[in-house]
Amino acid sequence: MFLKKEKMKNFKLPFTIIICLSLIIIGLCLIFFHEFNRLNNPIMAGFNLIKMNILNLDYILIQENPKVILAKSNNAFERLEKYMNNNGFKLIERLGSWVIFENDSFEKQSFSFRENRYYSIWE
Repeated sequence: MFLKKEKMKNFKLPFTIIICLSLIIIGLCLIFFHEFNRLNNPIMAGFNLIKMNILNLDYILIQENPKVILAKSNNAFERLEKYMNNNGFKLIERLGSWVIFENDSFEKQSFSFRENRYYSIWE
């Protein structure tokens, strides 16, 4: 009988760890779904946010069509301007959350620019 109790204690610890990790992952997924609900894959967008902070990246492409870029929140508008200048576009005007860029051949690109305390999204 003594051996059975010891085996049960050994079984409870990994089971508890698995349950706690599962609850943390489910909680993160719900938070990411709430924050990035307009994207095709909000859970991957959330994990890219974590990846961006761990790897100390300025911005990261999280969706190709339509193009969505996730950036750090500090100096986010300057990062957007620098990103577009590197792609050959210059700022034409900013209308609230809409930002319009144009290149030398008069091709225009517009972005929806959202920013909060933790991140910025360019759509």
